[in-house]
Amino acid sequence: MQITLITDNTVCQQQRLPINRKCHNSVSCRDLLKLAPYESKSWPHLLGKPIDEAIEEIKRENPDYQVEKLPLHCPMKLDVRPNRVRVFFDEEDKVARVPQNG
Repeated sequence: MQITLITDNTVCQQQRLPINRKCHNSVSCRDLLKLAPYESKSWPHLLGKPIDEAIEEIKRENPDYQVEKLPLHCPMKLDVRPNRVRVFFDEEDKVARVPQNG
């Protein structure tokens, strides 16, 4: 079964249903979060470490996580994905914020 997430600005294309209503292959944001097998996790011990070392450690511990390397103050979407970890780095290529999933 393929799952299609219906977000704030989209409508189910098959049945033209409004947000948070389901069609045969769609789930709402709330339903998707209930299905996610991921728990909230953070890595405070990586703060100040070299960015590449931090990413390696996160990937080694959690191979299912998608790790994103982003400069500090980078514009980004505010969507929540339990299997994603954003690692922010400063101008010295050190981890600038505590990495956490979501």
